[in-house]
Amino acid sequence: MLATSDLAVSLKPAAVLILGDSQYDRGAADAYQKSWVNSWGRKELKDITYPSVGNHEYKTSDASGYFDFFGARAGERGKGYYSVNLGRWHIVALNTGGNDRCKPVSCAQGSEQEKWLREDLERNNSSCTMAFWHRPLVTSGLHRNATEVRPFWRDLYDANADLIRTTTSVLHPKIRMGLLTLSEG
Repeated sequence: MLATSDLAVSLKPAAVLILGDSQYDRGAADAYQKSWVNSWGRKELKDITYPSVGNHEYKTSDASGYFDFFGARAGERGKGYYSVNLGRWHIVALNTGGNDRCKPVSCAQGSEQEKWLREDLERNNSSCTMAFWHRPLVTSGLHRNATEVRPFWRDLYDANADLIRTTTSVLHPKIRMGLLTLSEG
């Protein structure tokens, strides 16, 4: 973690986005204090870090270590989704939960989070929109396709979002990119 955070510091980024699983193996408060604080949690990065919650954070009760460590930057406790405007970008962080298909925070069409996303996108006046979360709709990695996030994709597509970033696999194989429709995956 220190080597990659050193590289990030040297690049002087405007923002750092964390796509979940920010602390292995469990996102407990003491684990963040032992390792995160001295690498990605340094002053140069902490104030520009925007996290999203992953399944490892939910290995503690209600992802409490994650919410305690990141505070307001993690979104409302128990929800974990939020948006910020950075320059010309409107950036949306979503919560795809633990290992049980978007639980405890639902990703389903009509859920509180999905309704919030649609309303947030309708209010958005930025020229560029990006969303990020942990579980991918489709993957060539070791984990299953997270088809439960399809409503997010539909909402972002309807809002002409420019970029979506997700991850969950530790191994990231090179894949040939092609056109994917919302009916696939």
